Amino acid sequence: MQDHEIARTASYDHLSELIQRYGWAVKGVVDQGTPWYYTIGLSRRNHPELVVVGLSPEEAASLLNQLALAARGGVNVLDTTALAAAWGHPKVFLQLRQVDPTWSDTNLFNTVRSYLGAVPPAYQVVLADIEGHFPWDEGHSLGFEQRVLWEPWPEGWPGLAEGENR
Repeated sequence: MQDHEIARTASYDHLSELIQRYGWAVKGVVDQGTPWYYTIGLSRRNHPELVVVGLSPEEAASLLNQLALAARGGVNVLDTTALAAAWGHPKVFLQLRQVDPTWSDTNLFNTVRSYLGAVPPAYQVVLADIEGHFPWDEGHSLGFEQRVLWEPWPEGWPGLAEGENR
């Protein structure tokens, strides 16, 4: 299966079509500074939704679609060793961190909230550099920002859902 497109609009018909065809869709948010992309629909199949930050649209779609395909094939997406084995990688270059619930109240999850009725549990896919260093490791040199979504939404940042106060 080829990587399917990223849903560039919040069109429910378009999202429904992608989710019906593949079991999920990938949505991009590029107007909040660092781009980030997330799945919509995996939670309907008893998997968490997945988020990746800082990649290009093509890289994000490829990564999230590979993870979603592995999940659809029976791999537990929370088991990064199993994911690496499913891809044939000898080393794990990603970790999954649960997105802090405070991010669910932000505009960044508007589409998933609107489409699914709520923001289900989501995990951020955190990438290591070629040497296996993660952003919190000394010597990390991936070269792009991976916003930390597993920590609470920073007080005073813009992006709260309409009517929300924090």
